[in-house]
Amino acid sequence: MSTIQGTHDTAPPPRRRRRTAEVARREILDAAAAVLGDRGLAGLSVEAPMAATDMQRPSFYHYFGGLPDVLLCLLDEAQDDLIASAMPYIAGERRGAAGLADAILASAESWAKHRDILLAVHDHTGDRRVAERYRAIVDEWANVAALRLKAERREGRTTVKRPDAVAAALTLMNINVFADRLGRSRENPAAVASVLSQIWISTVYPDMRV
Repeated sequence: MSTIQGTHDTAPPPRRRRRTAEVARREILDAAAAVLGDRGLAGLSVEAPMAATDMQRPSFYHYFGGLPDVLLCLLDEAQDDLIASAMPYIAGERRGAAGLADAILASAESWAKHRDILLAVHDHTGDRRVAERYRAIVDEWANVAALRLKAERREGRTTVKRPDAVAAALTLMNINVFADRLGRSRENPAAVASVLSQIWISTVYPDMRV
């Protein structure tokens, strides 16, 4: 059988999938989160998440100014989920020791869900904006806890003194225990929450049990 010289059976190059800006940003964020889970913050580069998509490197800078912007987006998403998880207690829908214990458990489960970004940002000191945003989130949690403690005191469920200072100290405890036990050691969220609940409840509701 004769063949025509100089011809080759080649497939046409794959066509790039068209995305909306929202979809493209989501793909990059999800890929970056996966890199953090697999390699940690040290393994995160512009190239690493882009390699998991069929987008080119310049596309990254079309949607993000740099890696700190990616960390900030992932951090804000984690914060939204954390707030939502504890909202029944924060909003006063679930009160007293039982409501507090439920909120701590829900927060621990949410933290574990977002552990890769939260641990990365907890340990990240290389970018001022990331450090300041994380500090603001910690302060926000302390302020929210203080407001709830003051409401609990007004309604006669606690006699805790200096609620602002108590909330700040207990919030910092949670943040550091979550980072160590849920982030580095990857312990069971329920077990971690149980210990934290004992400390919170013995402080805020000393006459009640979990």
